[in-house]
Amino acid sequence: MAPPVAALPSRAMSVERGVVYLVGAGPGDPGLMTLRGREVLSQADCVIYDYLLHPQALDGVPALAERIFVGKRGGAQVADQEAINRLLIEHAGPDKVVVRLKGGDPFCFGRGGEEARALRRSGIPFRVVPGVTSGIAAPAYAGIPITDREAASSVCFLTGHEQAGGDRHDWSALAKLPTLVVYMGVRQFPRIRDQLLAAGRSPETPVAAIRWGTWPHQQVLLGKLGDMVKRMAERQFAAPAILVIGHVASFARELDWCQLGPLAGRQILVAGVLRGDPLTLALEAAGARVLHCPGEAIEQPLAVPAQWWQSLPACRWLIFTSGAGVRHFMQALLRQHPDLRCLAQVDIGVIGPSCAAELARFHLQPRCMPQVHDSRHLVEALLQAGIGQCQGEIWHPGAAEVSWTSGPSLAAHGVTCRELPVYRQQWRSQVMRLGDEPIDAVCLSSPSALRRLRRHADPEDLQRLIRDGAQFCAIGQATADLMVSQGWPVHLQAPRPTTSSLVDTIITHYAPGSSI
Repeated sequence: MAPPVAALPSRAMSVERGVVYLVGAGPGDPGLMTLRGREVLSQADCVIYDYLLHPQALDGVPALAERIFVGKRGGAQVADQEAINRLLIEHAGPDKVVVRLKGGDPFCFGRGGEEARALRRSGIPFRVVPGVTSGIAAPAYAGIPITDREAASSVCFLTGHEQAGGDRHDWSALAKLPTLVVYMGVRQFPRIRDQLLAAGRSPETPVAAIRWGTWPHQQVLLGKLGDMVKRMAERQFAAPAILVIGHVASFARELDWCQLGPLAGRQILVAGVLRGDPLTLALEAAGARVLHCPGEAIEQPLAVPAQWWQSLPACRWLIFTSGAGVRHFMQALLRQHPDLRCLAQVDIGVIGPSCAAELARFHLQPRCMPQVHDSRHLVEALLQAGIGQCQGEIWHPGAAEVSWTSGPSLAAHGVTCRELPVYRQQWRSQVMRLGDEPIDAVCLSSPSALRRLRRHADPEDLQRLIRDGAQFCAIGQATADLMVSQGWPVHLQAPRPTTSSLVDTIITHYAPGSSI
């Protein structure tokens, strides 16, 4: 018997529990995710997501939802397709909303069909939320209409990946089509070019390669079928990219509309922070391509010992110096005390807006946040708020490997702050090679960022950056002082120890007259 057919969705369609949703996140620009996709994410209990997603694609995911990364990075797959299928089946449940979040569209070279078949075979209901596919969006952001009434009445989408069993494309047929849009074709482009030329396609055929399409650091390379391999090699043009082959590719010169930011073309190394942090987002919004060292960290939640929860009634202040500290403490707290009124007698101090934003996700506001977002000013603000007269306990939830360096400053005023480890950061790369790509600037947003850079980056690469003239940028005086004491150059220093001030300083250096 055929499975029952779901009713067509209505405009006011609710999110069903006990269902796995295959959701397309779009090509990169978070504004291109559909309203339906956002709606489903807002009620997710578990999100299983890929690498090629803008960090803001996960905005709106409930604070207590489980997040599982399964993408590919640096050629290494965190989980293969069979493992992903098993994850979907294992996490599905009668009362759960599980979201498989994929870049682009799940059914357009996204292997969503394989996941749907695995779910159907296991008797698990699923729904599909289409996304904007990169084969349409990336050319559009480069000023390329993939069809045109005068130049291209048809278009073919194909993948550059060869499947087991060899090449299945009919190149003689493909060579006759006006427009080809190739996904995942950068490494295979020499083979694609040879096949098309052998099938009679002219070497003068326009070609466009669009890297990181729809992202702020989008790159577009134009050429012809006969010379594009050489041009891509000269520019070290690498994945992820979409290739457009056909006359419409030449329209990019006339119809380019996407305004580049003041840091377009700049590569900036950000040390010791997570992908998606405010500094990365601000630099990307200005058009920079951001590299990270260490490459990525896993935040591992730690179990909070029972005696801490037993002494919660004695707590009178919570101090947060990282957004991750807020997130992991609140998640652990809500598992023990679902009613937030347990914090009714607790004042909260935060070091800056990122901590305040995490608190807001739990419908909480800090009593104390300094105007200058560093530890010294936080201590001053806490003392002015009366923490010195506190009659209860003061807790600082944070990372296991990092204690709050200003804790002793409070102790000098007779204030004892207890360190509460709520998570551990495990960096994926112990020693990271930075490669030969030119890096324009190195951003250090805290003293700990410098320590992580020294620990995880190859020393020869760091010396090469200095020799090649990379600009080393410090967020504030404390970071600059540590850099100087350890023999590092300080080329740029933000006048205020804030993310916006640091990014504005970099923009002013590279693009005078511009600002964020």
